[in-house]
Amino acid sequence: ETPVTLFVSDASDPNHALSLTLAPRRIPPREIRLVLTDPLPSAAPITAPSAPTAAAAPDYVAALTEAMRALAREEIPEGYGLRQARRQETVTCVQLGLETRRGQVLEGGALWLITALARNTTDAELEIEERACRADIDGDTVAVAAWPRVWLAPGDQAELYVAVRRPTPEQRRPARPSLRGVGAR
Repeated sequence: ETPVTLFVSDASDPNHALSLTLAPRRIPPREIRLVLTDPLPSAAPITAPSAPTAAAAPDYVAALTEAMRALAREEIPEGYGLRQARRQETVTCVQLGLETRRGQVLEGGALWLITALARNTTDAELEIEERACRADIDGDTVAVAAWPRVWLAPGDQAELYVAVRRPTPEQRRPARPSLRGVGAR
């Protein structure tokens, strides 16, 4: 009776996936076909935090899934260190009626896991739109999950888990602009 979210990916290219939320309603069954006409942009190779750089995408997804599962079980994933989030390490959701409060940071190599508490501040039931949430730290948000549910009654709370791929030191180092003009080297 509650909505469920699943990810659909092509076995030949697991770097691309579609997020699909199934919400039970009393309507006749329907078949929906998704046809992608434009080629998807190619993604840079993805690596798991503890795997070698040539790790396959399924290994990365499995490592990410296991890390999120450990958070939901109130465990620290293997290879991660836990600390309280600093003032600037927050989770922001661009969604009316959803308030977030910073929690913890789990550091693990190139991937960090940020936790936060999300609360429904409206007087109606609210669905957390996970894709509207991101971590406010340097890096790319690669996954967001709400636990134990995405539907919150008024005043209800859930934990948010946000996985962030941290930039390498080379990526963090800003380039010095040339005095000779734009793009000159």
